[in-house]
Amino acid sequence: MPASARPRVRARQLAIAVYTLVAVTIAVGALANSFGWINRTFPGFFLMDNRVVPSVGLAHWTGLQEQSIYQHELVRLDGRPVASARDVYDAVAAEPPGTPFHYELATRHTREKRTIASMRFSLSDYVSLFGAYFLNGVIFTGVGLAVWILGPVGATTTGTVVLVLNAGAFVLTGMDLYGPAALFRLHVTTEALLPATFLHLMLVFPVLRLGRYRRAVLAAVYAADLAVVAIYQVFLYDADTYSRVHNLCMSALGFAGVGLIVSGIYAYWTSSSVLVRKRLGIVLLGIVTGFAIPAWLVTMSGLSGGEQPVNLAAFTAFLFPLSLAYAVVKLDLFEIDAVLRRGVNYLLLSGIVMLIYAVLGLGLGVALQTTSVTHSPAFPLIFSLLMIGLLTPMREAVQRTVDRLYYRTSHNAQKTLERASGALVTMLNVEEIYALTLQTICEALLIERAAVWLRGADGSFALVRGRALLEELPAPIPPEHALVVRLQRTVRAMSVYDFADDLSLGTAERACRALLEGLGADLVLPLRVRGELSGFIVLGAKKSGTLFTLDDLDFLHTFANQASVAIVNALSYRKIEELNVGLEHKVTQRTQELATTNRELARSLGELERAYHELQRSQENLVHAEKMAALGRLTAGIAHEVNTPLGASLNALKMIGDLVGEYRVSIGDTTVTEDDHRELAAELYESVENVAKWTTKAAGYIRSIKAHTRNLDAVQERPFDLPRLIEDTRLLLSHRLRLSSCSVTVDCPQSLMLYGDPGKLGQVLTNLITNAIDAYEDHGSADGRIVVEVEATSEEVAIAVQDTGCGIAPEHLDRIFEELFTTKPPGKGTGLGLSISRDIVSDCFDGRIEVTSTPRVGSRFTLRLPRREPDEREAGRTAANA
Repeated sequence: MPASARPRVRARQLAIAVYTLVAVTIAVGALANSFGWINRTFPGFFLMDNRVVPSVGLAHWTGLQEQSIYQHELVRLDGRPVASARDVYDAVAAEPPGTPFHYELATRHTREKRTIASMRFSLSDYVSLFGAYFLNGVIFTGVGLAVWILGPVGATTTGTVVLVLNAGAFVLTGMDLYGPAALFRLHVTTEALLPATFLHLMLVFPVLRLGRYRRAVLAAVYAADLAVVAIYQVFLYDADTYSRVHNLCMSALGFAGVGLIVSGIYAYWTSSSVLVRKRLGIVLLGIVTGFAIPAWLVTMSGLSGGEQPVNLAAFTAFLFPLSLAYAVVKLDLFEIDAVLRRGVNYLLLSGIVMLIYAVLGLGLGVALQTTSVTHSPAFPLIFSLLMIGLLTPMREAVQRTVDRLYYRTSHNAQKTLERASGALVTMLNVEEIYALTLQTICEALLIERAAVWLRGADGSFALVRGRALLEELPAPIPPEHALVVRLQRTVRAMSVYDFADDLSLGTAERACRALLEGLGADLVLPLRVRGELSGFIVLGAKKSGTLFTLDDLDFLHTFANQASVAIVNALSYRKIEELNVGLEHKVTQRTQELATTNRELARSLGELERAYHELQRSQENLVHAEKMAALGRLTAGIAHEVNTPLGASLNALKMIGDLVGEYRVSIGDTTVTEDDHRELAAELYESVENVAKWTTKAAGYIRSIKAHTRNLDAVQERPFDLPRLIEDTRLLLSHRLRLSSCSVTVDCPQSLMLYGDPGKLGQVLTNLITNAIDAYEDHGSADGRIVVEVEATSEEVAIAVQDTGCGIAPEHLDRIFEELFTTKPPGKGTGLGLSISRDIVSDCFDGRIEVTSTPRVGSRFTLRLPRREPDEREAGRTAANA
């Protein structure tokens, strides 16, 4: 909805809501007040607030038994002047029903006295008057609001709403007219507006008349009518003037109604639009059934000076707004056709039945009047059964007449569909299906021009087959065209008559109508498969010039569904055939290509196998080189760590040899005292202690080497002391630590036992501490500090190795555990240490290794090892092997 239209829409919605509230208030108030009349004693006639007897009454009322007193002014009651209608009602109600009252009534020319007995206002009186009023008022108002809400925005809708809502207000306020008369002035206002509203509708329905002068004429009509309203309001309580204006309004209303009928008939014969004629048929049907009696009553009442009562108009008047509203709101040609046909069928059947009933009843009454048959209780029953027996053949005869009247085709739809369906099922050639589809439709409905349009791959709709086409073939219709959009939104056929003459067509509607006229189409039938629009069939006019009916539409929709499925199946079959042909060609081509590819693949596989073997050898050499480099570093450390205690031990042993020689010489020497012997023994003991100390140190170093160099492929799980393992690792790397000026600080609880292979865990710790040393060397830091922290819980042991070296770049952090990934320069690393460490932690200890690192700040590797008892560990390994 355009933004500029939203204020108008909101104002329209507000106006509808306000009017609805006012109408409901008036209806409820008038209904509540009217209940007071039931079982009330009244004069035998109604009296308005201006003391005028209205042209409303029932034949059995006491005040209407003799000469008519309608539109007479009541001036005296029992000889007393009458001040108001309430005084009359109160005086009559104070006496029992049947009490005679003496009235003096006057008109402009006469004055007469009447004696009228009072009577009780019964429930049947209430239903006949107020019930009919209320029913008509509610229907008129409800229909008016429905048209206001549902009808298309335009002059026709406006004219209909004004007439129907004004008539509804007129009837509802009429319930209050005879007391308490609070809505008396509103009632006469709506009464005065009735002729103008009928003239308004005559100018806008079923076609717009007078062109650009219409608004000026309407303004003049309403201005004149407002002048009547003003006179009404000024002289409302002047009885003579009131009656004159009232009779004028009734006469004008009758003539305006006749004018509406005449204009409708004229438009029916002169309009070129089938939809206009169908809508007029609905309205004329409503006029005949609902407005004929009211129009005659109000006309005769106006011409006779109010002597004709108009309350009988309420019994059928409501049919007129219903038919009018349907014709205005419903723009569907086929639905209007169905309603019109049913209405005509009903009227004809009812009229024929009434005529036969009257003829038979009169004839039998005359023929049997001399017998006792007509007086028998069984006669009415037998006569009614006879009429019921005649009803079915009469209904069928009337239906055939109406069908001929409304151009029902002579084809047998069921047999045609059966014959066409049998043929469509066996067809797989789409061209034959096109031909059969058009042939079946054209022969069944006597159509000369027809065409099939289907959607292409680009979404546009193109002509694929046609009969009696125009000389110039139409171009494909794009998917965004208004006609295609409307067909996608609807499931029914679209007629060129869907666009009424009196509508202000928008751009989309004009585009649809122009295209349909350009194609020479009277009807467009959509083809759908699984709810999607796959195409449509364009049908021209019938050869007979008659219209398409609902029966035609049912036949077309059923056949179109079958044709759609057959067309889609045939197109799918054609596509499969094309695919099969293409597939055979592709198979031959691909077979040749596959043979060539196989030869190239065999050659590539040979080269790949050779490259793989080369890669294996390169990897083995790389691992061997890494091992040799590690062995060289280890050998250098061993040489240094063993030579130092070994040299010290040799020096101590040389001193011991010298001391032993001195002791040998001193044997038997009297000059050597006992103190000299003790001093010699002390020196010997000191030298022996030094030898023991240095050899013990060498033995410890050799032990740490053995702990880290036993066969790592064999699983040697056992309980081991974690602090001792960390100390052995530190001793193993002591030479490397001194060379790099690094130190290891251990924070570990004492006597912390783990179960597993200590050699494999030692290998992991060696790799982590070695990487920490390398990090300090890469960072160029001196006096690097490596911290090994151990935290133990009942569930796991966490071993963290932390340094403050160069750290790891963020882009490398996710790849450091990949095999052969390294950031070290060639010759210093192979990228296997961390990968092997991760595998040892996960496979041998069911743990995991975590890393956090910040460039130029340092790294922290954490081993999280679950704590398990030996039996649990063995059980877990057994289950895994199983």
